[in-house]
Amino acid sequence: MPIIFNLIGIVMIILAFGVSWVVNLFSRNEIFGAVIGGSALIASDLGYRVKYGGDNLFISLISPTHGGQLFFFPIWILGIFATISFLVTLLPSSKK
Repeated sequence: MPIIFNLIGIVMIILAFGVSWVVNLFSRNEIFGAVIGGSALIASDLGYRVKYGGDNLFISLISPTHGGQLFFFPIWILGIFATISFLVTLLPSSKK
């Protein structure tokens, strides 16, 4: 039975939510905290993968077994999706 997450990934997600929550305490804009939280996911997972990933950097960046993962996606990819999705909400809408 495949494991859909690992402990490192869950810890990274909890820390990113914590960072986002703390930023939202001091910021009036909730999007800012979400973008900082997504950036924290990217930085923590890439930092872990670069430091502990092994000799082949490309494999360690893509492989879910070399860092945090959730549903077989590396945490840094989820951080990019979260950051972009929250930044898109800042764009002016074309509805009138």
